[in-house]
Amino acid sequence: MALKHGKHISMELVLRFLPEKTKDVLHRLAAFFGVLVMGTGLYLSRDFVKSEFDLFGARGYISLIIPIFFGLTSFRYFTQIFYPVHPSK
Repeated sequence: MALKHGKHISMELVLRFLPEKTKDVLHRLAAFFGVLVMGTGLYLSRDFVKSEFDLFGARGYISLIIPIFFGLTSFRYFTQIFYPVHPSK
């Protein structure tokens, strides 16, 4: 919910004094950084899920929540590159 409403990873003290155009660019850069971090987590979680399936067999499906989380969060950040969400006051 914090990601959806733009209330995450925010440096409001610094952003408060910047012009709107600069805020928009910084929000897009933060979203791009989020895509990189969550995309890396998604890529790395595939090895974890594979090892869980090897160790627990079919019951390892529970670990699929990790790449699902990274994938959805990465997608949310990706959309914010093109449609930035500014935190409401």
